[in-house]
Amino acid sequence: MEIFWGCLIAFLSTAGIIGALRAVAPYVGLVDNPDGLRKRHEGSVPLVGGIAIYLGFVSSMMALTPVFEGLPWIMAGGLLLVGVGVRDDCCPISAERRIATQIAAALLAIYGADVRLYDLGNLSVGGGVLPLGVLSVPFTVFTMVGTINAINLSDGIDGLAGMLTVLTLLALIVMASLAGRYELFQISICLASAMTAFLLFNLSGARRRRGRVFLGDAGSTLLGYLLACLLIASSQGDNRVFAPIIALWLVALPFADTIAVAARRLASGRSPFHADRTHLHHLALSAGLSQRQTLFLLSGMCMVYVIIGLVGWLFHVSDLAMLGLVLFFSSHNLWWTGRAWTVRRFLGRRVCRRSGKDRRQIATSNIMRECRRGDRRLCADLNTRTPLLRSPTQAAGTDA
Repeated sequence: MEIFWGCLIAFLSTAGIIGALRAVAPYVGLVDNPDGLRKRHEGSVPLVGGIAIYLGFVSSMMALTPVFEGLPWIMAGGLLLVGVGVRDDCCPISAERRIATQIAAALLAIYGADVRLYDLGNLSVGGGVLPLGVLSVPFTVFTMVGTINAINLSDGIDGLAGMLTVLTLLALIVMASLAGRYELFQISICLASAMTAFLLFNLSGARRRRGRVFLGDAGSTLLGYLLACLLIASSQGDNRVFAPIIALWLVALPFADTIAVAARRLASGRSPFHADRTHLHHLALSAGLSQRQTLFLLSGMCMVYVIIGLVGWLFHVSDLAMLGLVLFFSSHNLWWTGRAWTVRRFLGRRVCRRSGKDRRQIATSNIMRECRRGDRRLCADLNTRTPLLRSPTQAAGTDA
């Protein structure tokens, strides 16, 4: 019964805070305005989702019997991320400052709540535990910062970061309950309840524009941080719920996409922090899928990864075998993302077959829209590799 009240408090508090902050946000500049390039939504949208989720989650934790002593330290790190995220949403700050804040939040969780990676599971050559030793703290910081940015970068369309987070939390809820880890079950289900309240505004608000809200950097970094803490706490210690490699499966899609895009940027001589439109959700949108179709597609892909992780956990598949599988899928994703033009053409054909429209018409309109919105490097690559997109005069000149 206590869990029920905790979930109800998280849900109602988050919904109520969103309703209150939504009216205030325009007056303090906490809104996201379309720019015609990467931000394609209509009108100014309040960036209050992160604040509401944090306050709703904290409210539910305060109403329940404390079961995790280190939670106040974790929430202190979350408050730091939310505060800097709100500042970034109002007036953008440098990537270096954001990374420094994320490192500080990770250190609070490590030294305050003892949430750290002591080992990587049974990944040694002989099948034994692979300890991290003196690398424990730096590797944990790297993992937390990576998770924070993976979730942050997935927040490109309505509901995507929220859905990826909820799917991971559902897997955590199932495994923590079966393993008898009540404290992890409690935290996960209350956070999932707060996320559900946000998604009601984020997704249904896409139809009724005045009710729409976004996570903002405050929300996406908070979610990444809390997920990292939950996954690490669940995969360490004598009473661990699952091996660290299973935790990787639960966030494999955003991780693989982030690594693939960063590798592609570095290969083309750009900074890995350079913003572009080569994430999986960008490719799907450019191929002609709607935002809702893209959300369903990527949520389905995430669900596949999560189910593989659950099956591996239930049937006690060896850590080395699970590592080999995740490396295979990640390298496959890297290969496809590195060939963005192929992905767009592949998805474009499927869209055309379902819609009955001409592939030349859809492909050309999508790529020309990308050119007008600033992704000229990728556009030039697509135009070179795809004769179908060139005008008849250009094609004739090339053939000659």
